[in-house]
Amino acid sequence: MAETITRTINWSELYDAVSLRSVIKEINSMTVQEVQIDKEYKFALLEGINRYTSNFESTFDLIPNEVIIEKNKSLTFINTILIELNNYSEILNFISLHTPYIDDFVKDQNIETVEIECRDNLTNYDTGSMHDKLSMISDIKDWLYKENNEELKPLVLAALIKRFYRQDLEPFKVKPTAVLARIKSNVSYVNSLLDENIDKLKNYIINFNMDNCVDMGASLTKFKFINNDLFTTPYFEMYRQNLDVKFLSHISQANLREQAETCRK
Repeated sequence: MAETITRTINWSELYDAVSLRSVIKEINSMTVQEVQIDKEYKFALLEGINRYTSNFESTFDLIPNEVIIEKNKSLTFINTILIELNNYSEILNFISLHTPYIDDFVKDQNIETVEIECRDNLTNYDTGSMHDKLSMISDIKDWLYKENNEELKPLVLAALIKRFYRQDLEPFKVKPTAVLARIKSNVSYVNSLLDENIDKLKNYIINFNMDNCVDMGASLTKFKFINNDLFTTPYFEMYRQNLDVKFLSHISQANLREQAETCRK
């Protein structure tokens, strides 16, 4: 008969690379059956048996809404922020002037907020890069919750665009990618496309063969931005002139820095 075991995990251990390696190793060696959370003292008590299984029967919270043990024994780190649209008047002005279909949708549905979520998954095979992964997770967390964050403006608009096309409440998902890094590095130019450089956006042409957002199939075209599928259609030409689609396409391209530098000259 397998031995019953418990393991106390302080929340601070989950953000220290050395401690996290030990946590992941122990989770992989046992069968977790229940997790007790103590929010006051910030720890999780794992209860289970000292027997290896390849998968758990369910997921378990280690930090509520922040760190989850998945069924495959990997750990998922989640950072989520709910953003008030009224704090982004430039976005509301942009959709009012240039995308009336989104503006009508926002007003009809009384949409006041959008949600942005970052998820990163760590497995037993990531131990060599644990420090780098944790640094990335912490950087994203700091970035999402920074006050008066102009770098978030393009993502707030992207989240609203996704809400319109998907017609659901799924959050806008971000991960550290080359596209996101370029947007953050050139955010002044990116944000200027919503007002002072709107003509540059109007004149932008989506190139099907080179566009990072467009995935053309035999009969259907998928439009995506960062890690989000926005819509799939057999009639992409109907959307090609939409300024919201042009905006996401333009800021996703590899030459964004060159476009920004040209604009500054």
